Amino acid sequence: MKKVNYMLGLVAVVLLAVSAVQVFADAGISDPVIAVKEFTPSGGQEFKDQVKSSLDSLSTAVKAVIDVADVAVPAVISLTVTGADLASAGTGTATIQAKDAAGDNLAAVLRVRTWVGTANDYGPDALTGFAVGASGTLLKAVTANADLDVVTTTNGVAVINLNAGGADSVWVWAEIQGKIYASGEIVLTAP
Repeated sequence: MKKVNYMLGLVAVVLLAVSAVQVFADAGISDPVIAVKEFTPSGGQEFKDQVKSSLDSLSTAVKAVIDVADVAVPAVISLTVTGADLASAGTGTATIQAKDAAGDNLAAVLRVRTWVGTANDYGPDALTGFAVGASGTLLKAVTANADLDVVTTTNGVAVINLNAGGADSVWVWAEIQGKIYASGEIVLTAP
């Protein structure tokens, strides 16, 4: 009889583990690790009490993981970098917008690295001015007027003011999670 109870308990643990894997997957967590130990009665505790205690612990762990998954920033984030010419002495703006996995604007405060170049070569080149504009916060100027660490607004936006000191073409890049996103050529005019 004890062997039957042991087998039923083991089946219940396996079913709970399979359910937990599905819960993890539904919460966007891939490859969860669930350890199942062999149950042996110890200290006079009944086997069913050991199984119940283990199931309660697993249930608590699953709830904790789900709670963390509910508040985490989405793992897949991308950026768009859009340039605009202000048609005034080589000035313009670059707007950086964070996007979620579906391509929708991401409402989150994020740290982003951004830099500007006068050639499409991913290298920073100092302009007359390259600074955080109407949206975002400067965290650190890595290279004056060329390379910045910025913090976006709560809407995932940072606006960078560009000043080439005259007509010029520039490129702005932004990096998040090790991925670089490019503006394409921004032609700044000086009428």
